[in-house]
Amino acid sequence: MSNITFAQPTTIPFELSAQYNGQYDYKILGNTHNEFDNNSNPPPPCEMLTQSSAVLELENNQNIVLAYLYWSGVGNGLFDPEIQLNGETIFADIINVVDPQQFGSFFYYGSFKDITQLVQEDGSGTYIFSGLDLNPIIGADCSGGTQFSGWSIFVIYEDNTLPIQQVNVYNGFASVYGFGLNSSATIEVGSLNVVDTQDARMGFLAWNGSPNLFFNESISFNGNLLSNPPLNPVDNPFNGTNSYTGATDLWNMDLDFFDISNYIEEGDTSANITFTSGFNRYIQNVVTVIRSELPDATVELINFSGIADCDERDFTIETQVGNFNASDILPANTPISFFVLDENDEEVFLETFFTQAEIAIDESETQFFTISIPDEIPENTTLIAKVNTLADGSNPINESNILNNDFEQELFLPISPEPLTTQNLTQCANLSESFFNLEEALENAEDTEDEISFHLSQEDAEEGENPIENPADYNPTELIESLFVRRFDDNCFAVSEFEIESLIPPQINEPELFSECDFSEEQLGFTEFDLTSKIDEITG
Repeated sequence: MSNITFAQPTTIPFELSAQYNGQYDYKILGNTHNEFDNNSNPPPPCEMLTQSSAVLELENNQNIVLAYLYWSGVGNGLFDPEIQLNGETIFADIINVVDPQQFGSFFYYGSFKDITQLVQEDGSGTYIFSGLDLNPIIGADCSGGTQFSGWSIFVIYEDNTLPIQQVNVYNGFASVYGFGLNSSATIEVGSLNVVDTQDARMGFLAWNGSPNLFFNESISFNGNLLSNPPLNPVDNPFNGTNSYTGATDLWNMDLDFFDISNYIEEGDTSANITFTSGFNRYIQNVVTVIRSELPDATVELINFSGIADCDERDFTIETQVGNFNASDILPANTPISFFVLDENDEEVFLETFFTQAEIAIDESETQFFTISIPDEIPENTTLIAKVNTLADGSNPINESNILNNDFEQELFLPISPEPLTTQNLTQCANLSESFFNLEEALENAEDTEDEISFHLSQEDAEEGENPIENPADYNPTELIESLFVRRFDDNCFAVSEFEIESLIPPQINEPELFSECDFSEEQLGFTEFDLTSKIDEITG
């Protein structure tokens, strides 16, 4: 399902979406679905294409590492959200929607999809974008000359013949229109590391430009107006051109780049790009390519299953900090912070550790850290390690890619069940005839679905070994026995102890009969016997 964002007033902020540092560069291709400029004379038909194509050309040594698909048009992006690229059905990951006039009636959208796997599989060749038919909803836009749609693919590739440079792509959706606040949009591009200004450049994807209708139109970088005439005049940079191919008929769409080497300085970590226009223009992405030498900190938990021992909240974790996709050393004392998610999936800070030494390019450092998980953290959670990150989330070391600093591991913290409540059992019987139903010793067994077993020793109970086979009819071998009951919930166990006692019945002897023969007149046939005199005879 797509993530749909409506902006107020007219701009969805741009964020760094990808960053590569090393021998990387990018290619961009795409096409418009407008066959004419909206402001040509005579006015064009109120109809747009539903399919177009463009060609991606890569050398054999250029390996694709990332590919993004962008498309844009009138409406909120939901009228015809399903498109095809080379026959494969695609739905947007993100749909950004703006309302430039703030009337609530004319919306324009920009869609985004990560298609890295598709482009890696298809490689160089023709890409056919189809299935986008906005014609049923463009009537009102045609009357104002604001109907447009089109698409673009942005590709980052690795090439070992390139210099070390940083490629950043920023995604968002900005509308510039009219006067006042809405007539300009300023985008701050951060996470830069300028070590050399040579060949630095900035590119962008924009929509609804025109070579025939423009006013108060400009692009500036750090306050410096950009142009590359005759393709992109300083007062009409949104003019339906493609700086990569030299095309001037990319109607209502611009794929352009500018040299910015004179407008940045070594040591810069950010820059501002400002777009202005009196007529509707829409900017969907910005890319920068700048010479750079930076470390690239990554972190990984080694040989850690994420399953703790029962009732264990303290862990010693083998942690590897790497500096692999880098062009400079990673300094010593780089922080590694650990977090865990609470019951609301909010991050809870645990502790920060630091690397011990400098880490060279393509090298790593391994340490063992002991962390403690608070008792209030639930059994099922996520442990997060963040390199070059402090407790407040800040990144103290400038590096090439802050998007790959985290390592997440699902964590299971099993808790032992409560021991079963037991009672001792007694029975009057000889051992050979003494049989106990051991389940009668359990007072609350009916309240659990856990596995219950009885054992002759605590060791067997703890190990879950040698259970008594028929606890409902158990014949003891001793008059008094200590038995152990194990409660197991598929993860952890608890053991309770109770006693059974066999009480041997006393032996009863048959005494000699009492008798008395006396028929005196005094007794009249009656006599008295002392029964207690037979006690010793009976029990002896």
